[in-house]
Amino acid sequence: MIPEDWGVAKIGWKYDIQLGKMLDESEIVGDNLEPYLRNKDVQWWEINTEDLPQMDFTEQEKSKYQLKEGDILVCEGGEAGRSAIWEGSDQEILYQKALHRVRPRNSEQVPEFFCYFMEFAVKKDIFSSKTNQSTIEHVTVEKLSNQEIPVPPYEQQKEIVSRLSNTVEKIESAKANLDRIETLLEEKRQALITAAVTGQIDMSKEKGVTQGDD
Repeated sequence: MIPEDWGVAKIGWKYDIQLGKMLDESEIVGDNLEPYLRNKDVQWWEINTEDLPQMDFTEQEKSKYQLKEGDILVCEGGEAGRSAIWEGSDQEILYQKALHRVRPRNSEQVPEFFCYFMEFAVKKDIFSSKTNQSTIEHVTVEKLSNQEIPVPPYEQQKEIVSRLSNTVEKIESAKANLDRIETLLEEKRQALITAAVTGQIDMSKEKGVTQGDD
């Protein structure tokens, strides 16, 4: 159930989807080596650009696999569907076949809304096929393209993203505070155990017993 003023569309109708370049061991050397992103470089909402491997790309491939600010990278396998937004880089960075590049077809789509939808979809196993649990899940181009997504009006997309981002930030801050408290309590626990087993705490006094008592 979605609001009446929202639309529903297949992702492929609203976004252009392209799988990255196939990794070829023979192309890890050459005259046109460029760094490229792998599946593990794309985590939820974060993209690693440090210490990337390199592969040979022709000028045509560079044009094809070049990323633009606002593109979304979606993991094909691993945690299939894991997504993050490309914020740009000072150097040219391309991407391999383990990743889909998802690009809005028009300015009416908000990349952050798409990422939040993908996070919802992955957590709800929308992309999971329950038929064969022994196989590794993959989000193919066809599966991703045919997946339906709610499409709120542009301003509502921005409002949803803003509210979600603010709430998530507060939750993450609260979790960080709880983690710090848990760490301090664990340190205090270990210090107490150490003091007790090494005789630094007089356990007889703790029990209200003196040395001369029977």
